[in-house]
Amino acid sequence: MSTLQGKIALVTGASRGIGQGIAVSLAKAGADVALADISLDVLEETKKLVESEGVKVKAYQVNVTEYETVSTLVKAVAADFGTLDIAVNNAGVLGIHKVIDMTPDQWDRIFDVNAKGVFLCSKAELEVMLPNKSGRIINVSQF
Repeated sequence: MSTLQGKIALVTGASRGIGQGIAVSLAKAGADVALADISLDVLEETKKLVESEGVKVKAYQVNVTEYETVSTLVKAVAADFGTLDIAVNNAGVLGIHKVIDMTPDQWDRIFDVNAKGVFLCSKAELEVMLPNKSGRIINVSQF
C-alpha cells in the first residue's frame, strides 16, 4: 500500500522543475494531487504525468500574490477533493540580476511571489487544516 493513499495534496508552482517533481512524487506515493500555477496551460504536462500514476488530479490557476485568488484556490481544492492534507508552497520566480542593476519593481516581484506568496498560501491552507486538526505545509524557498 502507498504511504500517502487517501491523502490530498496541493502543489503550487507545479508546472515544471521542483514543483513538477514534487507533484509526481506525491502521486507515486498514492496521494491525489491538486496542481496550481499562474496559468492552466503550463500545467498540462504535469497533469498527464500525475494522471499516469492512477490518482485523482485537477489543475487550478492561481496568482499567489493575491490573497483572494489563493483563498479561492484552497477552498476549491477542499471542496473538489473533500479536504486538504498536504500543501507544498513551491511557486517562485528567480531574479538573476546584480543588485546594482535590479530595479525596485523587479525586487518587489521577486519578494511578492517568493515571500508574500508563501505567507498568503500558508494562511489560506491553515484556514482549512486547523478545523480538521490535521495537515502538513511544506514551504520551498526560491531565494
